Amino acid sequence: MLHLHARKAFRFSLLLVIVLLMVAFAACQNESAAPTDTSIAETTSEGMTAEHTEQYTHPVSETTPLESDVSETEDFETKASESDPSATLSPETAEPSVTEAPTEPETEPLPAKEILFDSSFSISKYTSLHRVETEFINDPEIGDVLHLTSDSKASPTLTIRYNSYIKDHGMVSVNVEELKYMAVKLKRDNLNVSQMHATLGTDKIKAAEFLPISASYNSSEDGWQYAIFDLTKCDFKDSTVLERISLEYTAGQNMPGQSIYFASVTLITSMDEIMHIMGQDQYTLGYGSSLTVTSSDPVEHTTLTAPDEDASVKLWFDHITENYLLTDTTPTDRVGYTIRMAKNDISGAQFILAPESDRTFRVEVGTL
Repeated sequence: MLHLHARKAFRFSLLLVIVLLMVAFAACQNESAAPTDTSIAETTSEGMTAEHTEQYTHPVSETTPLESDVSETEDFETKASESDPSATLSPETAEPSVTEAPTEPETEPLPAKEILFDSSFSISKYTSLHRVETEFINDPEIGDVLHLTSDSKASPTLTIRYNSYIKDHGMVSVNVEELKYMAVKLKRDNLNVSQMHATLGTDKIKAAEFLPISASYNSSEDGWQYAIFDLTKCDFKDSTVLERISLEYTAGQNMPGQSIYFASVTLITSMDEIMHIMGQDQYTLGYGSSLTVTSSDPVEHTTLTAPDEDASVKLWFDHITENYLLTDTTPTDRVGYTIRMAKNDISGAQFILAPESDRTFRVEVGTL
């Protein structure tokens, strides 16, 4: 009896499992048969008339991508960048480009051709003093200047440490091989001599061999003037760098209390420069001067017509120091010449006549 009941229970369980499998299979069939949203939309669209299709169609801007397009584009660009590092990144992921500012070319330091004795000039740093006292004075004409007074009968000397000066001012030394003149701008105070001594030290010439040079100035002039040192005959022993300049302003006639004003020291490499700082620009005109100057000659030099004028004869003037060969027959543009003479002064000029053939000339001298 117990065995019969067990067989009935087994049959009932098997039947229940079969029923559940059939229900599950029917559910799967229904899901596979159900249309998706896309198929429904397609079926509905096919079943509509053209009028209904236009009614349910939404316009899309040509310039505005759909969200799906944007996402697909972003996804594509991201994948492309992953597979190819050189591919263009999207605007959101691209690193900002850095533009380097152009570098300015380095400028060469300028040679220190002028030393100004104004209040910014450090006496303790840039000079050595011997038997002289210094102070800065404001001159009504040019501003701050250096006033020197000798304190004994010993030679009062001001030595400029040129190498220290140019180093602190970011400059370089003038090329000693090109030096031709040195001009000291000065004004007498209590001083009756007309000469000044100077010595120069370079990278090849040390203290024991300092080059001694002298210059003259007008001892009766009370205003500002220049003492010009001629360096053209100095043997600098292949020096290239200037290191120090010493100035002794009493020129051996040493008396306590003698004083002088210094405004500047200028190192000069050409005749044009020396003429320019002395206000004598008219003497450099017409000779390939590098200066842009205007002649201060008050006399208007124009070509005059002589009584026996002959166009084949060329006439021009020049400095007395210039030499001409007999074959030099090309005139300059100097058709006149002005001489400024001091008291008890003897000055001169020359004029050149260049005829095409041998001629006889007569010279007349008259007033302007």
